[in-house]
This record gives sequence, C-alpha cells and structure tokens, in this order.
Amino acid sequence: MFSFLFQNPRIGFLLLPALALAACQTEPARKAEKTAWLQEQSIPIFSINPGDTIFSDLQFLKEELKGVEIIGLGEQSHGDGSTFLAKARLVKFLHQEMGFSLLAFESGILDCTLALQAFEGGATIDSAFRAGVFKIWSNSSEVAELRQYAGSAIADASTPPFVGFDCQLSGNLPPQVRADAICRFLQQEHPGFDSSVFSLVWQVLAPDSPKNFAHWKRDTIFQQAFFAQLDSLSRLAARLQPATLEGRLMQRGVSGLKHYYFFIWKMNAINPDYSALNVRDSVMAANLAWLKEEIFPGRKVIIWAANTHLGYERQKLKYPDAMHPMGSYLKQWYGDKYYVLSFTAYTGRYGSLQSGLRNVPACSNKSLEYLWADTGYPNACLRRGALATFPFEHPFQARLYGYANWYAEWPEMTDGIFFIRDMLPSHVVD
Repeated sequence: MFSFLFQNPRIGFLLLPALALAACQTEPARKAEKTAWLQEQSIPIFSINPGDTIFSDLQFLKEELKGVEIIGLGEQSHGDGSTFLAKARLVKFLHQEMGFSLLAFESGILDCTLALQAFEGGATIDSAFRAGVFKIWSNSSEVAELRQYAGSAIADASTPPFVGFDCQLSGNLPPQVRADAICRFLQQEHPGFDSSVFSLVWQVLAPDSPKNFAHWKRDTIFQQAFFAQLDSLSRLAARLQPATLEGRLMQRGVSGLKHYYFFIWKMNAINPDYSALNVRDSVMAANLAWLKEEIFPGRKVIIWAANTHLGYERQKLKYPDAMHPMGSYLKQWYGDKYYVLSFTAYTGRYGSLQSGLRNVPACSNKSLEYLWADTGYPNACLRRGALATFPFEHPFQARLYGYANWYAEWPEMTDGIFFIRDMLPSHVVD
C-alpha cells in the first residue's frame, strides 16, 4: 500500500495512505493557545480571485521571497478549484511585482514544446494549453484567466507563455501528430535518420497503442526490444546540436521518452516500486534545473505542481515512505533560493477526472487545518519564520499531502503554507 497521496495526472489517484490517522474525538491539547498563535501569526489573504489585482495583501511576499529564484506553488489534489484561483492570482503578483517570468507546469516537456510551436503558428492560447498541459489544468474553468494572462502578459519574444518539465506525455495531442513531429525533428537535425530502426517506438506511440499496452507489459521479449530501441533513440537525440530554442526543448523531450515509459511500465498501485516511481521526480528536478540554468538563465521560475512533488525532507513524515520527491533535489541544489508554498484546505469539495466532484474528507481535530479554521480566516498564509516557531507538538498533523491527516515535522518540509478554509472544486470542461 502507498503511504502517501500521489495523484499522477495521467493515472489518477492511487491509494490513500494506509497509515493516515483517523480523527480523534477529544479536543486537542492547548487548543486555545494554538488557535491564538495561528490568529496572531497568520497573514490574512483578502482575495483568491485572480481578477483582484490590488495586491496589498500579498506585499509581505516581497520580504518573504527575498533571494528566492524558484517558487513552487502546490496543491493538495489536482481538482482544487479554489487553489487554482489563488495560484493564478499569485502568478500575476509574482510576475508583475517580483520579476518572476517563467511559468513551468507539471506537464510534459515534449508536449508543451509542440504546443508552443502551435501557439507561435497562430493557435489560441487555450488550444496551446490543451495541446501541452494536463487536462486537469488546461481544461479547468478556474485556470481560464491564468491561461489568457500567460498568453498575453507573460509571453514575449524571448519567453514562452509556459513550459513543461515532466517526462510524461501530457497534452491532448493526437498520438500520430506527436509521433510525426518527433520524426520530423529527428530527420531535420540528423540527415539520413532511418525511422525504421525504431519501429517499436512508433508502434507504442501509435493511436491504437492503449488497447495493446497491457499485453505488451506481459511480453518480456517485446519489452526488452522496445527499451533497447528507446535507449538508442535517447542516445541519438543527446548527440544532436539544435540551434533553436524549440529544437533544444524537443531534444530534451525526446531524450526523456525512455524515462516516461519506464515509469508507466513499472507502475503498480498495489505493489509500488519506489525505485521506478522516483525516476519521474528525479527527471522533473533535472529538467527544471536545465531549464533555469541552460535555457532561461537569469529567469525567476514559478512551478505549478502538487505539494507532494514540491516538498522535501519527506523522511520526516512520522511514517515515512521511500518517495524521493522533486523538491528534495531542488532544495539540495538551490537551498533558500528554492521556496515551497504548500496549499491546504479545511472543508469543501474538489474535482476528480475519474469520479467527478467529491467532498473533502473530514478533518482530524488534531490537525493544523482544524485549528486554523477556528481562527475565522477564510484564507491565510503562514510564513517561513512563523513555521520555525510553531508551538505545536512534534510531529503534528496537517493535510498537505492530499486530504489525509499526516503527522510530520512540517516546518522542515515546506517553506510556507497557504490556507483555504472552504475548497471549491475545479470544473473541467471539454
């Protein structure tokens, strides 16, 4: 069983933590003291509406984020509409008033590159998002205003409206369009490229591949030949020297196909193999560092991703698992230049592509969210300095990783926390 909430956009929710603790019926110790501390230390957030651009309530971030070059904006689940709205407003503030200029989504670097090509060719920003970014965001009504902002305000001659950093195939591109684009790129950059050498790769990328995938996973001979071709393709792509930005992004995306297929080939929700699961997070971290250092040097980066991927020091969960999240690499490499703002909610509803709208599970009355709700704040933030003086038990309960009540040393696993009392769901439209 998984001991963390891991919502992969392609495969949906895996199992909720087996060790998540049930709510206790007795009132928490020193409740009044803890609530008073939260009342005093919380920074009230007046609005999560991205249309509200009077940013007086967000000015504290200028001091809080001094020296920060990468900020991760998290989410408990991939159906949290209120969080999406709050993050969209934060993106506007960070871009307009703090100089953050690169918006990076937890979506495929390859598909997002193809989407950017379409955008430059005249496609609308909504079409580009849908071609590259996971449907949970690209089709969400709550992300609509951010999509327009990215296309009109962030995008310029030297900056795309968004980039992806995942190794997964994420967008709504027809599979044949993707396969043909990869072929064209390789033929252009490597004259004499022989596509027939990679026949199994094209077979797996073909439109009808999903119906054959379960069979291929059981066929060890096919699997060995397929991954041999992927390794060869990756080595070929790595030797290329594209002259354009889009070419370099395509090169990185094609090279990452082997990581994506290794990840989904080894995925097993019943008996998870963390050595396989962690490949994805390590690749996402490496891609982000590559984007920041080599492709967009000097840019300050906004990451849009799940709390679980952005967090670090995961071994400080009371019941740790073997996950090694992307954020642990980024914290190691960038230190205080990397800042995680985790989002959490007390009650409400959230959306799921697999099962529609769902109620936020009941909150333990030992949790941070339960006590925070008692302050009366509808939306609020805790800063890094406040977390360092947290008067709660160690470890204490919070629900940053999904809607499960986890004991952990949370002040050592995130830099700030954004609280939303009443979650409204994301509405995904086709």
